[in-house]
Amino acid sequence: MDSDSALDIAQEALRQSELMIEDTNHLATSADQRAMALAATLATVASLLVALGGATPAPFFAYLSSAGFIVASFMAASSCMPRDFHIRGHWFRDWKGHIDDNDRLIDALSSQAKENDDRIDKNYAALKVAGKSTRRAFPFSFCVFAFFAGSQLGGVYLRMGA
Repeated sequence: MDSDSALDIAQEALRQSELMIEDTNHLATSADQRAMALAATLATVASLLVALGGATPAPFFAYLSSAGFIVASFMAASSCMPRDFHIRGHWFRDWKGHIDDNDRLIDALSSQAKENDDRIDKNYAALKVAGKSTRRAFPFSFCVFAFFAGSQLGGVYLRMGA
């Protein structure tokens, strides 16, 4: 392979890896928006239960369910907590070693593309951790809803029997 082709490949590899880093940032932003929408929805449900809980067949359990929805809301929102996340591009200090060592351009570009691969892997790992937090909020909120519905049906049953 001639040196021009190798240089073109290295430039394209660096460009593609920077685009992937940028795309993982877009994925993270979208995931954060979805998690906050879920958190807001769960907090709204909790607020409604607090406001209307006294009119339910089993008020104590309505208020208890409200607390459960607040916990689920925090579970969803916790996925948006600050975390280490890499953005595209490199600091000058990342290139300085290549300049000091008088590296060829192809070697410097290849090295930066390899560093981007590591950054992409770390970004995906951070996304996976954040996603687990949001995914845990779904079954928990379902269980809280089932508890609320069951307790209210139990309250209706007890009132009918009394």
